[in-house]
Amino acid sequence: DPGNSQISFELGKANVIFSETWEDGTDKWEINGPWVLQEELSVNGQAITDSWGGRGHYAQNCDVWIATKEAILIPNTGNPLLHFDSHVYTEWDYDPVTVEASLDGNTWQEIWTKSGRLDWWQKEYAYLYDYAGQNIYLRFRLRDNSIADELTDPGWTIDNIYVVSGSSAAHKDVLVPGLENTLLFQNYPNPAKQNTHIPYSLTSSTEPKIDIYNIRGQHVRSYRPGTKAEGSYTWFFDGKDDDGRNLPSGIYFYRMKAGKYSKTRRLVLVK
Repeated sequence: DPGNSQISFELGKANVIFSETWEDGTDKWEINGPWVLQEELSVNGQAITDSWGGRGHYAQNCDVWIATKEAILIPNTGNPLLHFDSHVYTEWDYDPVTVEASLDGNTWQEIWTKSGRLDWWQKEYAYLYDYAGQNIYLRFRLRDNSIADELTDPGWTIDNIYVVSGSSAAHKDVLVPGLENTLLFQNYPNPAKQNTHIPYSLTSSTEPKIDIYNIRGQHVRSYRPGTKAEGSYTWFFDGKDDDGRNLPSGIYFYRMKAGKYSKTRRLVLVK
């Protein structure tokens, strides 16, 4: 449980489909940019970073990435999941780090993204059930949109990449065992054209409530799944309001309340 990680997985309860801890080098990966293995900033052993030691600065207007050389077969069962340790330090909103998936190694779909000064290790995850039964490539990417060198930052360091399966599911809610905190996570993809996933976790049996508001603060959608057991779930949000009408493009805010916990995050619809 490195640093302020949000999630810890008990891998013994899941089937490991793919793993990368960087202790055997980078032979599994195609590398674009100055990515190197180092031990100065890692969860344990070595980790890969786009800037030496995770303390250098990425280049202005860079687009650097690492991608799996071989496709990974995602199983049809068990709610496949990607999780990894991430240390991010970029400019908020402008210099995103993303994880992307591809069926052919050429056309990529974003499945996770983040930006900002998160100068500690976090456990991140993305569900892969949209790719069940298919072979996919994974790409970890950092893009800079700065107008000046002084606006660049230390960048992205990645450790302990796993694709696992073996959790249980009910309808459109996905349950993953082994979570320790009640948390509302960032939706993905974000921005979204229509549908997006809103993950959340619960530490005990409770009744979570999620509400979505537009930029003017008007309530547009409610999510009331009833009482949920301890675990992690995902609400598949279809981009519609409570009356079933498609929401227009724009910035929205979603808030979850569960017991004493309350958290608000931002999502963007682009249609």
